[in-house]
Amino acid sequence: FPVRAKAECIRMALCYGKVTFEDVTVTEYFGKAWSAGAKGETPFGGLPILVVDEEPPLAQSGAIMRYVCKTLVSSLTPEDPLMAARCDSLFEASQELATGPTNVNPIVNVFRGDTYAAKRKEFFDQAPAKIANLAKQLDESSGPFFLGSEPFYCDLSIHHVLSNTLLLEPTALDAYPKVKDFMAQVAALPGIADYLEERPDPVDIGTAPMLREKTEKTKRQKTE
Repeated sequence: FPVRAKAECIRMALCYGKVTFEDVTVTEYFGKAWSAGAKGETPFGGLPILVVDEEPPLAQSGAIMRYVCKTLVSSLTPEDPLMAARCDSLFEASQELATGPTNVNPIVNVFRGDTYAAKRKEFFDQAPAKIANLAKQLDESSGPFFLGSEPFYCDLSIHHVLSNTLLLEPTALDAYPKVKDFMAQVAALPGIADYLEERPDPVDIGTAPMLREKTEKTKRQKTE
């Protein structure tokens, strides 16, 4: 689907690793709409999925992210087993902002009107505590990223959920200057910087949400 959701940090990882990939919609891949039967052709009735060398689709965003960052962009997974577990712990913590009542993705991409207002309120009733926990972990890091001076896949996932959070409330991170610096550091990473500049922007959140492609003029303005 053309949304900024669970596949976003996977795209960021692939772009960081300069991995060539094809990003296709449900209709393009299955030849039919989601409601016309495509859903039933996915392993678990959900998206995203990853297809590698015509093998059966790999489903579940966490599994896809780990596969990509262990095999295709291995620098995003720590070599030390304990450090790798800490990375996974942080990744899972970020997913708490992408599931249940604190699932930021559908609030940005789907909900409208009164439903949007109610879901947004529910999100911000609970999300600040989770953001504070992430900020505490970053404060304990010796570098700009969550596990030190080098980025790992947990950083990309955290960046995504916090980026979507900022779309709902631009001041959400104002109490955490190190987190704001972290966001800038991730956004400046090779490959990711270009991807973030080029990707479509969410517009009309809460009323008629959609992604709008940037014009060349908009792209120039963002870099000036």
